[in-house]
Amino acid sequence: MEGTCTYPKCPHAKLTEQLAELAGVKTEFPKECSNYIEAWWTDENNKQQKIMQDCAPRRTLWMVQDLFNRQIGLQKAQEEQRNASDQAMATFIQFGRTIGLKVIESADKTIPGNGRTLIETKSS
Repeated sequence: MEGTCTYPKCPHAKLTEQLAELAGVKTEFPKECSNYIEAWWTDENNKQQKIMQDCAPRRTLWMVQDLFNRQIGLQKAQEEQRNASDQAMATFIQFGRTIGLKVIESADKTIPGNGRTLIETKSS
């Protein structure tokens, strides 16, 4: 993971720096930037401490994109599990019919995934 702060190229930091010069205030950039965040972390591979200099809006957008991508992956996995469950249930129903069970299927089609299967034994 790399830092996202692009000082001195950042237009927001340049503007803030110019305003500080006009006001006669001495500032230490990029640390004086309102969007600047500094974080320390330890690399797991070589156990060295690293500093990340981040621009908060950029890091936030990257994190949102990462979370969105993870959500898509979770949704895909959940749909695959649902499909596998439907296949297992269809096999079970077919098996039940084969051995002589009366299988009653009822589902409210207005609510996705609200299917119910009831099994009754045949009366002689």
